[in-house]
Amino acid sequence: MESQDLDVQLRTIAAGLEIVAAKRLGNRDDALEATQETIARLLVRVRESKVASLGELAPIAYGIARHVIIDIQRRRTREHHQLVDAPSNSQHPLDALVHEEECERVRVALRGLSPSDRTLLRRCFLHGESIGKIAESLGEPADRMRKRKSRALQRLIELIHNRARVGGHEERVIAIEQA
Repeated sequence: MESQDLDVQLRTIAAGLEIVAAKRLGNRDDALEATQETIARLLVRVRESKVASLGELAPIAYGIARHVIIDIQRRRTREHHQLVDAPSNSQHPLDALVHEEECERVRVALRGLSPSDRTLLRRCFLHGESIGKIAESLGEPADRMRKRKSRALQRLIELIHNRARVGGHEERVIAIEQA
């Protein structure tokens, strides 16, 4: 395959994939992610000589894209359920107790975040809003919102770890800091 012909074909395929992915996923950010992942997987197949001609690229890319889109949809569902649903089917009382303790640790850590961080994380994880939609509603660039989300999650992790280190005595620590 000619490298120049391959490049033209890949650009054409990528444009079509982005449209299909945006329609199925509902937002541009996820569509771009799906398109990039699909093209990356397609290029691996080309490098491994699993594609005989340029004519095979589009059908192979579409098949890959279907799997990538399904993976993204499953990941969204998993992330949403992990944050919302408790493992209620736990048969052992100790499992339920440990889970409740973990939930309480997260609730306490969330209270330690700024209101804007809490709102951003709630919109992302509990309401399932995409960063693109949140950024658009706030009039901010999506890249800036991604960074804010990343930093908010990092602060949440630090708060959770700090509480674990104090061994559950966070109320006393806060009272001492305020004095």
